[in-house]
Amino acid sequence: MALIKLENLGRRVEGREILRNVSLEIDKGEVVAFIGPTGAGKTTLLRMIDLLDAPSSGNLYFDGVDTAAAATPERLKLRRRMGFVLQKQCLQYHRLREHRLRAEMAGSPWRGTPPESGRTAGNGGDVRLPS
Repeated sequence: MALIKLENLGRRVEGREILRNVSLEIDKGEVVAFIGPTGAGKTTLLRMIDLLDAPSSGNLYFDGVDTAAAATPERLKLRRRMGFVLQKQCLQYHRLREHRLRAEMAGSPWRGTPPESGRTAGNGGDVRLPS
């Protein structure tokens, strides 16, 4: 039995068809990558598999469970077993720098040490590294 099974999955958003009749079986331990041009529906498909968005048509099964028929607590249990990695970095660098500066000011030992240590991080120089 497939861990993830899609049967004729489709998604429409504001009358626009994003995906149509996608069928796929992914076995436990199998590694899968979705490759295609921008706007092809890769992220939409991943969001449906991860139960972040609902399909407009078709069926999605996770470990034999019909996700559309599953109650909310069961869907949450299924979601905790899933995850995906996006190609683009989602980290906002200005937020990272702000966080690092605040950590330095708070004296956080795992984010940096006081400036008198002498060595600076190579990626911005705003946090001093232990000597």
